[in-house]
Amino acid sequence: TGSDFSESGTHGILVYRSVFIALTVSAALPTKFDNNGSYAILAQQGSRIVLRERNSISPVVSNGVNGILLEHGSRGDISGVAYSSMTGIAVRATGASILNAQLCTYSDIGNVCLYATNGSVINAPESVFTGVAAIALADGAEINLNNSTASGAITGIAINSLNGGKVVAINAVFNNAGSHGINCEGASVYARNIKLNSANGHAVRAVGGFVDVTEATATGATLNGISASAGSRIIASAANFAGASGTSGISAVTGSHVTATDCNAQKGGAPNAADVAVSGGGIVAFAGGTGGVNTTANQITDLGIIFR
Repeated sequence: TGSDFSESGTHGILVYRSVFIALTVSAALPTKFDNNGSYAILAQQGSRIVLRERNSISPVVSNGVNGILLEHGSRGDISGVAYSSMTGIAVRATGASILNAQLCTYSDIGNVCLYATNGSVINAPESVFTGVAAIALADGAEINLNNSTASGAITGIAINSLNGGKVVAINAVFNNAGSHGINCEGASVYARNIKLNSANGHAVRAVGGFVDVTEATATGATLNGISASAGSRIIASAANFAGASGTSGISAVTGSHVTATDCNAQKGGAPNAADVAVSGGGIVAFAGGTGGVNTTANQITDLGIIFR
């Protein structure tokens, strides 16, 4: 308790086939990892780590390159940790590791905050992000972000799910992404009631992926509200994608299927044919929606079909 693992040229702590427990119990003596050269904590070969707040005093990981890395089936509970002023990745899990990281805070993180690969799982609900490069990258792995929030700009993609990855971000607030709000390639994202306003890219982009953004609010994207291609499936009923500046409010191409009933996809002040567009056999269910369409509704054409 109250230990300082700072100023290491490499890792603050290397845990190898063993257990490391650090609890912060005093505001005067927080568990601290400051300005380490590589990782604050590196856990390998089935190790177990516990780094938790106690008495509302958070452990601190700051001013270094990377935060915490779990490898080779390691397990961790790092709830309530405060990460700040790091040039690299805050939290990473790989090799079927499992990490519980709820109620953590992240500020001024130069790379992605949460990065899961190779069948790992990071559970990070109710996280708070301030001034970070990216929120989550799940590459063949799973990240849970329910009820998490971001303030200030996100300089890159907020949520990135790739290669069979899965991100769950129900009721999250990730406005002002510097690129896409959600990017999903051959993977899945479950993000009902998410807020993705003012994305500097597509609010939601799927390439051969599945995305559920039912009741989402994602207005003012600089590209499309929804971009679905390569047979993607997107559910966006009762969502708001108004004010997109790209070619379409909703675009479904190359066999993709978007369910957007009761959805607002209108780009400008009046309905326009570019608001909802299909091509290459795209399908959009748009009954009760707001906006124009680029093909005759309820008729199959060489572009696809839009139901309304």
